[in-house]
Amino acid sequence: MHASFKVLSIAAVAGLGLITAAFAQHQEHRFNASALDTGHDGIVSDVELGVHLDQLFVQADTNRNGQLDQTELTAFHQMMRGVMPSKSAMAHGNEQPMMTTMSQAQFRQVMAGFASGLDADGDRILTVAELNTAFQPDSAN
Repeated sequence: MHASFKVLSIAAVAGLGLITAAFAQHQEHRFNASALDTGHDGIVSDVELGVHLDQLFVQADTNRNGQLDQTELTAFHQMMRGVMPSKSAMAHGNEQPMMTTMSQAQFRQVMAGFASGLDADGDRILTVAELNTAFQPDSAN
């Protein structure tokens, strides 16, 4: 059970890295969470996050089989290495093997859990400001 959680956590970090990478490409290598806030209310709702996670899953599922395999998960991980501002987010190293496959539902669940951990004030509302702060280069170094 603990090993499964650790593997899912690694995949979560990798997936959130893809979120960062996707928006960094559009924001000249700077994460801008306002792109997730389609309602323009300063809050990244569960629906907005879910839509984005589904888009990321489709982008990551390069063989279009409805699962992320180890190669695709590893590609996520490699992509985020150059984009994640926090070295501590990458501190897990390569000592644990990645999951061999991950369904879209698992991806959504893991990523939503990780994103909720970025709720700095603990009010269970993920704001654009909280996400942008979490991904500023100086925030975790």
